[in-house]
Amino acid sequence: MEEAEKARLKGHLVYVILFDPYNPFMGEGSSTAQIAAKDIAGAGGGKLLFAKNSTDLLALFSSAEIVEIASVTVTNTTTGKAAGNVQLATGNFNAPVDLVQGENVLEVTATDTYGEITTASVTVNVDLVPASPCEVDPAAPDCIGEPGDPNPEFRVTKLRPQVLMAGFDPMLVDVIDDSFRVMAVVREGMSPIQHVTVSENTNPFGAAMTLEGQLSNGDKIYSLTMVGMRGVLAGLELSNLFGSGGGEYNITVIDQAQQRHSFPNLEFGSNVDLDEQTPLTQAQPYTREGTRRLKPQPIMVGFDPAMIDHGDSAFKVKAIVRRGLVDIKHVTLKNGGGLAIAMVKEAALANGDEMYSLIYTFPRGAFPDGALRNLFGTDSSGEFIVEVIDEAQQRHAFPTLQGGNFPAQ
Repeated sequence: MEEAEKARLKGHLVYVILFDPYNPFMGEGSSTAQIAAKDIAGAGGGKLLFAKNSTDLLALFSSAEIVEIASVTVTNTTTGKAAGNVQLATGNFNAPVDLVQGENVLEVTATDTYGEITTASVTVNVDLVPASPCEVDPAAPDCIGEPGDPNPEFRVTKLRPQVLMAGFDPMLVDVIDDSFRVMAVVREGMSPIQHVTVSENTNPFGAAMTLEGQLSNGDKIYSLTMVGMRGVLAGLELSNLFGSGGGEYNITVIDQAQQRHSFPNLEFGSNVDLDEQTPLTQAQPYTREGTRRLKPQPIMVGFDPAMIDHGDSAFKVKAIVRRGLVDIKHVTLKNGGGLAIAMVKEAALANGDEMYSLIYTFPRGAFPDGALRNLFGTDSSGEFIVEVIDEAQQRHAFPTLQGGNFPAQ
């Protein structure tokens, strides 16, 4: 009775049906069951009904109506704008609502097929996005050149997959180390990734890289562990491992549609953007902390996007760097021709490394269709390095894989 009364107070009617096919004389009486059923129906504002066969049940339910949600409207009362294209599903609805910075009061009104209307509201606060240091003072020492992207989570997705960045972890290999990892940042295109491989340019066969996790924007981290004799790199500085020459290496991604891209290629041509920015697949966050040295290390460097469309007029040069014993002071893109452009910190990564970038702009159509395959290295004045300097004036530059006395910190 208590539950029936609660239902009545909420605007519902409770009817009770006594069904007994073995009692042809069933009707109003004073049995204990009938008295209890009548009391429940009375508390619920309904009636006690009787049925002795299925025909009676059909007659009782023939006039019943199933009450459903007929319509839902959603309005941001702060702006006075109603959401369009409200989609209803069983027990749920969704609607695109334009929000403004600050407080937004969203009012939802539901109407059922019985004509009942219910309204509720919720307040959504959109925090103001603080200006980056470079937006406040573009002339600051670390902001010379182009400012960083105000939204580091944004992903420029193409039809094909992209190997955006690559490098080594660690870049400074100690004499007692017996291994290091080849690293890559890969972004899906229109299909999930099938393989990521490392191969030497004159060898058609590649070694498979392993998925380790993903960054906060959905880009995937792949790695391959190289194992060798201790001290084999002692005293060596290998600065031209990525490129198109003999003895140089590339990292290739192939998706399930057999589309591919290779690092360090920066490609120009018909490379249209995909509207969908949500990753196709999910992996655990990349939180593996790499080896820290006394000096800072640029772990991976590359381009975003790595495939430029005819209508594009900009791309990013990006670097993932790792501090040494002291904080990083400058990250700079340089070449042998005297170019030096400061890169701006975008974000701290979950594993403690930091993402830096700069935006390179150019007139549309300035580059012919094709690929630039030898942009990182020290062989010519036209090749680039990314140099990291810390507060103690210690430095190291990508793409140099260096062996020596570099104990872990």
